[in-house]
Amino acid sequence: MVGTVASMSVALVQRRESARFKQSPISGATCPNETVEFVLQMSVTGCMKHGAHPADIQPTILRLSKLMALGEGDIETLRIASGMAFALPAGRALSKLDQEASNPAAVLGGWLARVRQGRDGKRQILDIYLPGDIITPNPKIKPYVAGAIVAVHDVHLCQLPASLSDTLSTALLLSRQLDEERLLRQIYRVGRMTASERIYDWMIETGDRLRVAGLAGENEFMLPLRQDLVADILALTAVHLNRTLKDLRLSGKLTWRLGKVRISPDQTVRSRHSPFDITHSPEAHRSDYG
Repeated sequence: MVGTVASMSVALVQRRESARFKQSPISGATCPNETVEFVLQMSVTGCMKHGAHPADIQPTILRLSKLMALGEGDIETLRIASGMAFALPAGRALSKLDQEASNPAAVLGGWLARVRQGRDGKRQILDIYLPGDIITPNPKIKPYVAGAIVAVHDVHLCQLPASLSDTLSTALLLSRQLDEERLLRQIYRVGRMTASERIYDWMIETGDRLRVAGLAGENEFMLPLRQDLVADILALTAVHLNRTLKDLRLSGKLTWRLGKVRISPDQTVRSRHSPFDITHSPEAHRSDYG
């Protein structure tokens, strides 16, 4: 699915999720040929490959520009990479658990989930990748991606070149650092926060991430996920999530209706801030939790 999240039809996304996502690895079912190798041989795995509109890389450019001042050559490198975009259908996995990976990939459109699933079938959604995010392998001797990364919707991505400028390389390192900080924040969130705090904090974080990529307003954004998936992210039951959302709506903190989340502009109880609230300085990107 190409285009900004703000312009997508939430009803269509929800119908597509209902029809296809229930059969995906996220739901515990096994999809035939579900793994797409995280290397440039995307076309031989049956994954459609085609050029992307240059605007699709804009969220990535905006996001990385918040970390490092990109030069014209860096921006052109990203635009050229976006011309080799590939599609990943909803429910398909980009990488399996600990699968060896190669170059980073930029998310041009659509949302993906990073999932861990036990032998008993229980799953935990660890993180969500949004348009503008960079999926990077761990920098080990043999780089790998820990956990399955599954397309929540039809998504478009592009792989970045192996050889990058010092500026882009540093921006990707900072991006990876923020990914790690986000995982630490998620651990704190599900381990120490109440249900209402988890929802409120995650909504603020998601809105901040989308806004940095130019995909959200100051106090509202489109959230094209089902409630049961958000419940999995926050380690809540769907019933508990629904009940707590009602409480948050009645309290005036936030509403989530027809795919749009609105956070009260008068609300000053933002107990946790996104790492993106302070940008450019690597020293500034410290975890909110110590």
